[in-house]
Amino acid sequence: MIPKKLSKTILIVLLLGALMTYVAPFMSVSFARVGSIEFSFNDLVRLIPLPDLKEKKSGPEINFKETLEKITELRPSAKKSEGGFQIAPELIFGGMIPVALAIAYISALLSLLFVVIGSGLFLRSWLLGGVLASAYVIFASQYLSSFVKNRVAESGEGIIGLVSGLFSKGISVETEYGAYVLTGCLAAAFLFYFLRKIFIF
Repeated sequence: MIPKKLSKTILIVLLLGALMTYVAPFMSVSFARVGSIEFSFNDLVRLIPLPDLKEKKSGPEINFKETLEKITELRPSAKKSEGGFQIAPELIFGGMIPVALAIAYISALLSLLFVVIGSGLFLRSWLLGGVLASAYVIFASQYLSSFVKNRVAESGEGIIGLVSGLFSKGISVETEYGAYVLTGCLAAAFLFYFLRKIFIF
């Protein structure tokens, strides 16, 4: 049987490990003739619209929103409507990454707070919410990556398909280690807490 104090320490270490990914890259996008650009937690989350945000901070050379727009334009089936391009699934999934990432960090922070003060109030729910949100970040970024890798096969015929194929060869989207570490730490914390409650160890 694991002592209660040791169990608490293990949970704190796992949750601190999740929060320390703040400085780690979560996604990277490589552009031909431009190089690779990494997006950290701060780069992604500050894209969420906030009220009274007067000062605009400088971001990467090519921001995440512009990247999503470029990826969406690679879809051959994207047709213009009166309001511009129709919303593609890639843009929807990708646009929700900052929100999911923020939820994951809030869940990790609140879980850590509850563990430190010794309260189990909604701890399991916060841990599970963090796991699901961080897992979504991996799923959505890999969905974008899969779309980009398959863009040539999806390209239309004629000059439009040729241009789309040539342009898409210069772009690649990858999920970085920050997303995996965040999800792994939160999942380990949830499983440890869940199993401890079931088997009382």
